[in-house]
Amino acid sequence: FAQEHLPYFNYFQSSFAKTTLTFIILAVSAIWCYQCVGSHPGCGMEDFDWRFYWSSSCQDANDVCVKVVEQIGSEVMVTRDCLSSLEGHRRDIPNDRYEGCRPAAQDVQLGNYIFPSVPEIDHTRTHYSNVTFCFCTFDERCNTSSSLMSSMATVAAGVILVGVMRMIRA
Repeated sequence: FAQEHLPYFNYFQSSFAKTTLTFIILAVSAIWCYQCVGSHPGCGMEDFDWRFYWSSSCQDANDVCVKVVEQIGSEVMVTRDCLSSLEGHRRDIPNDRYEGCRPAAQDVQLGNYIFPSVPEIDHTRTHYSNVTFCFCTFDERCNTSSSLMSSMATVAAGVILVGVMRMIRA
């Protein structure tokens, strides 16, 4: 560069660094969770496919990832999402939202004064016999199936190894 263009280049470098640092801080402040419903392909209890459902950043800075497992007989429905997304329409979320799995809370006021003419609409939420909420706070994308964690670790190790090899070659 010519000497007269050097101040502009330094300004560009510093503003680019500040912008990058701001985006990194914003991305780190929220947790990343998988968001899908078990009725969609690749979002089951053990057959979760991360290539279909990329993770999303949760809206709230103090959010947690949730995996809701609803079971009736041998049928299992899994929902993965952020807690802030589920709080608007689920009334059976347990009060204890620390790391781990807990049964759903009972809402005794749900559907008391409703007399529906269509029996398929589950106003009292009694269709599923077993509902479990699994909360995870400390790991990114932690609301996945157990078999996926080992495959993601292998992919991450491969990416890191390729990056190290490129740095050594350069």
